[in-house]
Amino acid sequence: MRLRRRVRQLLSHTPPFDAAYSWYLFAFRHAYWQKLSGDHKLFRQFVHKGSLVFDIGANVGDMTRCFLSLGARRVIAVEPSPRCLEYLRKIPGQVTVVPCAAAAKVGTATMHLSNATPALSTLSEKWLKIAQRTERFAGSVWDEVISVPTVSIDALVAQYGKPDFIKIDVEGFESDVLDGVSTLPCPLSFEFNSEWRDATEICLAKPCLAKARFNFGVCSRMILPHWVNRDTLLASLSGVAGDIFVAPA
Repeated sequence: MRLRRRVRQLLSHTPPFDAAYSWYLFAFRHAYWQKLSGDHKLFRQFVHKGSLVFDIGANVGDMTRCFLSLGARRVIAVEPSPRCLEYLRKIPGQVTVVPCAAAAKVGTATMHLSNATPALSTLSEKWLKIAQRTERFAGSVWDEVISVPTVSIDALVAQYGKPDFIKIDVEGFESDVLDGVSTLPCPLSFEFNSEWRDATEICLAKPCLAKARFNFGVCSRMILPHWVNRDTLLASLSGVAGDIFVAPA
């Protein structure tokens, strides 16, 4: 098991590996391959040739690679997990890896790692307690706690320029990330969970989103036929989990 993981780390994101991995997903993990294909279709309305994209919570880079395939000229991949960083740094192309967690300000924070399922690692104590009690995350284990540096989206804009799209996937820490946005610079997306609706309402009330319009996606598909206001969006979210999309009015 360790040898297989080490070989994958060494070869990950090289052209031969990418081709073989894509075939493997299509043949043996078709549902996941369909999700990646759906993400490509969903995000192409936001990411185009020449786009600058902030991938906040980049994990192992699936969305970073999606954005590059859509023509992004550069992706700023923000990710604090040491294991995920090993994969991100091997992605070919114009990827700038920022080994930090996004937060309200520059500093440090505590991160709970799920080494078996890195996508569930979180900086949110409250989200962690909720996830540990829900059936959807049954069997997941958060087995390590580390201190990580933090950076705000405002600081990223100051350093890398105004992005064309921001993707936020931070397992319950979305409110803190949005506190680091003084003015909505471009369309963005952030994850929402059916188990913690209050957190979604808090995010949608952020000052930076006051004049925005909204939609949401489930299973890599945009749900509403038109962009709507905050109240209309909230009325549509009952019992589902996915991604909220925000665009300047």
